[in-house]
Amino acid sequence: MPKTDYIPEQKQFNVELYHDQLGRLGSGVLYFGGNQWAYVALEILDKSQELSRNDAKFDLVKAITDQGTTFCLCDCKVDVNNLYADYVINGDLNEATFDTISVRYSEVSEWFLRWRVIDGSVGETLSWQKMPNDINVSVKTDEEQFDLRSKYYGSRGQRGEDLVLNEHVVFIFSAKENRFSLADVKAKSHELSCLLSILLAYPVTIANVVVSQGTSYPCRVHFPTFERPERAKDNNAFWASCFIQQPDLATGSGRTVAVDLRSLLPIQVQKGMLGTSGGHAEIRRILGVQGTRIFQSFG
Repeated sequence: MPKTDYIPEQKQFNVELYHDQLGRLGSGVLYFGGNQWAYVALEILDKSQELSRNDAKFDLVKAITDQGTTFCLCDCKVDVNNLYADYVINGDLNEATFDTISVRYSEVSEWFLRWRVIDGSVGETLSWQKMPNDINVSVKTDEEQFDLRSKYYGSRGQRGEDLVLNEHVVFIFSAKENRFSLADVKAKSHELSCLLSILLAYPVTIANVVVSQGTSYPCRVHFPTFERPERAKDNNAFWASCFIQQPDLATGSGRTVAVDLRSLLPIQVQKGMLGTSGGHAEIRRILGVQGTRIFQSFG
């Protein structure tokens, strides 16, 4: 089976390690992807005293490959002969704070775009009708303020004789006052997956996460997360089993209600109830009136 964003393969690179204050730390082999914890198998230690301590920690270490590509390893800890990183960023950054977080989820684009219609004839003209309205909300609490919006992306490509059209939806968090931290990247992408899992009544997993600083080039971020459940690709009626249909999100009154969703999804996943009629009833019972208002906040 070919690897995709949903089934990432593990990558490995020969790298040299550098720290902003300590300089060159050494070299080794960097492994990340495949939904595994990122680490560098250390081979040569230039700063043996700093790296030999099992409790050695580094906020940001730059790993430079033989080809000159730079990866930022963040929240690192040394254990024996390995340097483990909670996050790997595909880019050369001096600090791990971000203005935007863009997240693509499994299953969501199929659900989000289910009701759009493509009219016309192949070879002549095609037009997209009944495109869903973008989600665009502002969130403000005592601790933070940010915007959340959805964005449609479309592309085309040639595969042999076939012209392949690709459509997907990305959800973008935009900081209003203070930049996002790496902890925000993981927390916000996961919490939104909880809400989307409730709306779909199916476990929604993270396909990829991209961050940006101002006008700089966006960078992909890698960190371990939940694996995507296997699903029959020929199930064209997947959308029919979803708890809420996407057009229903636009029928609410526009009220915004703050509810802690983090405690809801794990219960359903552990019980294996998502996607079943019993699971739907249980979700409705837990959410009650507040659940209806959550959906209305997208209207």
